[in-house]
Order: sequence, then structure tokens, then C-alpha cells
Amino acid sequence: METEMESRIADPFSWDGHEAETLLVCESGSGRAKELVAVVIVKTEGRPEAFYRVREAGEKDVDFESWLEAVDYYNCIGVESHPATPDTGIAKTELQDEDWKTAIAQKKPTIPAGAVVKITGTLQNMYGDFVKVEYNGVKYTVEPRKLDMPKTLEEQKQAIRKAALAAGAKIIENN
Repeated sequence: METEMESRIADPFSWDGHEAETLLVCESGSGRAKELVAVVIVKTEGRPEAFYRVREAGEKDVDFESWLEAVDYYNCIGVESHPATPDTGIAKTELQDEDWKTAIAQKKPTIPAGAVVKITGTLQNMYGDFVKVEYNGVKYTVEPRKLDMPKTLEEQKQAIRKAALAAGAKIIENN
């Protein structure tokens, strides 16, 4: 079927609110269909709205403002039977580096509650056990009790979904 394309947009205001999606990655061979798309919503005034959407067959679409959160969520789909080596954690509360004096000197921003952080390692010293994390390119050392670190990838996926919802992510029903 061939569709004729217009060379002009006769009524630009009629486009307000339309969504345009660009497929970034998809998989369907693992028994589960999933895709990650970039979405732009056309606005006749001001800047367009843009975000990432993860789709999974039979599930609600989940939208993310953060690329890393969207990728983490996408990567967890379909591998829930494998134990997770936690490479991400969810901040239970607002976090600051445990070495707060150095953090102030380096002007490290706080990590907001519900943020997904990348776990890069552990540290044990005379003050206790700590988890090394990275958030927005900044490295922190935090107490493990201040992070939600799921045991399986399915738990990790659910924790990321919960954090995204708490942060105001849109949940859109699959049609």
C-alpha cells in the first residue's frame, strides 16, 4: 500500500500533542517481545516534550526521562530467572557521600531519593562496609542500608519501575 506524503503542513496546530517514536532497540527471539523507543511529543508552542519508552509484550508501557533508567529497565526484561549481580541500586532516601567533608569541598550534589545508581564496587575500612556508586558521572561512597539492591533481575526490574513511578514516570496502557 502506498501512502501519499504532503509536501506542506497545511494546519500546524492540528499536530499539537502528536507523538513521534523512533525505535532504538528491540528483541523478540527470547520468548519475550520488548522494545526501547525515543518519544517526542509535538508542541505548537514552546519546546517539544521528549522521553524514553520501554514496551514489553502484555505489560504496561513505562516512560523514563533518564536514559540509564530506561536501559536498566529494558535490560532486565526476560532474564528474571538469572540471579542479579546488582549493578544498580535505588536510593531509599536522599544520599550524600559518607565522606561528607570531602563531598562538600568537591561540591558533590546529593542523590535524590528514588534515583537509580550504578554500583561500581565495595569498600571496607575501620568505619564499616560501604558501597561505591556512581550517579550522573559523580562517584560516591554510601552505606548499603541506604540502597535498595534487588536480589534477582526481576526484583531489580520491579524496583526500577517503582522508583520511576515514584519519580513521576508515566505509565501508559498497552492497546
